[in-house]
Amino acid sequence: MTESQSSLKGSPWDGTQLVAVEYANLRAEIVKLTELQFQTTAATVVAFGTILSIGIQVRNAAIILVDPILSFVLGVIWLHYANLIARIASHLRDVEDRVGHHNLSWEHYVQAHPLPRGRFAYWGIRPVFLVSSVLAVVASLPVATPSIAVILFYVLAVIVTTVTATIFVIWHEPAPELTAAESDSVAEQG
Repeated sequence: MTESQSSLKGSPWDGTQLVAVEYANLRAEIVKLTELQFQTTAATVVAFGTILSIGIQVRNAAIILVDPILSFVLGVIWLHYANLIARIASHLRDVEDRVGHHNLSWEHYVQAHPLPRGRFAYWGIRPVFLVSSVLAVVASLPVATPSIAVILFYVLAVIVTTVTATIFVIWHEPAPELTAAESDSVAEQG
């Protein structure tokens, strides 16, 4: 008898109930993290609009150039949520393997049936962080007044925008859409 089985002795819960509760709670955690991702995306769009309108109204490029920094921070938070979701999904697939796919199978189904259009589905929302940064840099040009401070803000904004693009390309969670897209491209080449 394992330690976990002996600790269940005398408990009103059996192993099956515990697995079901764990699975349900982790699925709920994925839903919550997905909600947080959408809130982060919405905050990025709203912040961009607000910062842009204030910066243009007062004709101050430095205000507008704050957006790339904010987009970077929100983008990293969004990616963190994405990686947590992937980690939980991986654990749930392990649970499904233990209890049998006839009992629990959602994560295996998602893995086997990725969203159509592969990379488009995967990259659908991610560009918000990069695009808002690029638009902020471009939109700040007409209101910029030449000064050392503004030039430094431009340099910082371009560096942060480049880092944002790099992070989104390099640091990504394992996604069935990417796996399917890679399999499709290999099949087309073969």
